[in-house]
Amino acid sequence: GGVLAAARRPWPQFRRRIIVLGLRYKEFPLITFPHIMVHAALGLLFAAILGAVYGAAALGQYYLMRKLVFGVLALFSLAFYQHAVAEAARVHRAKLFGVALQALVLMGGVAVVSVGVILLFGQELFVLAVGDKWAEAGLMAAASAPLILLEPVTSAFAFLPIFLGLQRIAFAVAVVQGSVGIAAIGIAGLLGWDVMNAILASSLAMSTVMLSYVLWLLVRAHR
Repeated sequence: GGVLAAARRPWPQFRRRIIVLGLRYKEFPLITFPHIMVHAALGLLFAAILGAVYGAAALGQYYLMRKLVFGVLALFSLAFYQHAVAEAARVHRAKLFGVALQALVLMGGVAVVSVGVILLFGQELFVLAVGDKWAEAGLMAAASAPLILLEPVTSAFAFLPIFLGLQRIAFAVAVVQGSVGIAAIGIAGLLGWDVMNAILASSLAMSTVMLSYVLWLLVRAHR
């Protein structure tokens, strides 16, 4: 009897811990996980509309460009994000603005140099890296310059909503950002624009949302 009682004793404590963890970290199942799923769904919808309007060839060119350009930049944004998380975790909340400025300068510098290189040599770099048939991807990279500049910065700033308790706002902004990009592609197709102008319009629409969001986060961190 004593052995069975001892075996049963941990379960009430375990249940209490589960309840406490669920209340303390409810943002993950309620906000963070849906955020991830919605972001992925919007990306798939963007691909479906781009392919439906401009064809499979344009979709292939665009997503090769995404993998090469944004894939490389994601390494930098992830590194700066992790550095910012470590810095933010050890400083007082009043100093989050300084951590954010540091992330902005570091990631912004990389993004500005990347945009400059792509605008000057994008098509030639793609031809050199993956061959002549992918030259259009280099032009798409140039059309995506606003997004190349702001998407990595926004990713590096992902630590701020966590430390400021603004995960719900981050979720809403991600939905708006993805939606305006999709809407821009669809409207460009209806207006008969070519794929380059459609990608430029979509990039400008999404980057406008990102720029507003980054500036707002800086203001909140400064307060």
